[in-house]
Amino acid sequence: MQKLNITPVEQLPNFRAGTRIQISSQDGKLRFITSLVGIDGTNVIVAHLPTTEELEVGHCKIQMPLQWYEAFFRVKENLVIRLVDRGVVYAFETSVMEVAGHKNRLLMLNYPERIFLQDLRREPRYPCTLLSRVYCRKQLFEGVIKDISQSGCQIRVPQSDQLEAFKSLQQSGLCMAFEIRFPNENSYYLFKGDLISVLAQPYGVRLGIAFKSSYPEVKEYLGSLSLD
Repeated sequence: MQKLNITPVEQLPNFRAGTRIQISSQDGKLRFITSLVGIDGTNVIVAHLPTTEELEVGHCKIQMPLQWYEAFFRVKENLVIRLVDRGVVYAFETSVMEVAGHKNRLLMLNYPERIFLQDLRREPRYPCTLLSRVYCRKQLFEGVIKDISQSGCQIRVPQSDQLEAFKSLQQSGLCMAFEIRFPNENSYYLFKGDLISVLAQPYGVRLGIAFKSSYPEVKEYLGSLSLD
C-alpha cells in the first residue's frame, strides 16, 4: 500500500453503519464502492457484498469477468480498504474471513494490524453555529453551518426528504448558491460553492461545500474567532 503523506493510528473510529467504503484488490484490478455494516471491536469488519447486478450499474471499476467476482472473495484474498469520514481517509490492508448469506450478502473481513490516515483538508475547520439558506432546484431551505474554514463549510439542512434532490444537484456538477448570516449582521451574504458531499443524517441532510473563491466575509469572521 502506498504510504505517502499518511499517519499510522492504533484503531478505527466508530464509523456509522452505512458509511461508504472502497474495496480493492492488491493489484487494483478489482475496485468497487460498497457500504459498511459494522465493526465488532477489534475483531471483525463487516461490509455489504454487492451483487453482480449492482456492480453493473456503476458501483465499481472491474477488470475481470463478473462470473469470477464472487469466487475471488471465497479464496480469502488480501484486500485494501479505504473509508472517508469528515475529511479524513482511513486506509488499511485486510483479508477475507468469510462470505456469508444469500439474502444479506455479508463480507467478513479481518481487523487490520496497521491503519493509516490522511487528512484531506488543506485548512482547519472551526466549529460554529451560523444561520444559512441553501438554494436547490429553485427551492430555498433553511440550514445551519456547523463548521467553516476559508475554503469550505458544512451545512445541516433538516429536510431529510430532500436527500435525493441534493444528490441530484451534486451529480449535476452545477455550482451551488447559499447564504450565510454572520454574528452581529442583520442580513445574509450570498456565496457560491461546489457540493462535495451529501450525507443522510438523523437530523436531516449534511452538505459538504467547497467555496468557489476566497471570500473576505469568511476571512473576517475567522479572524474574529477566539482560537486560544
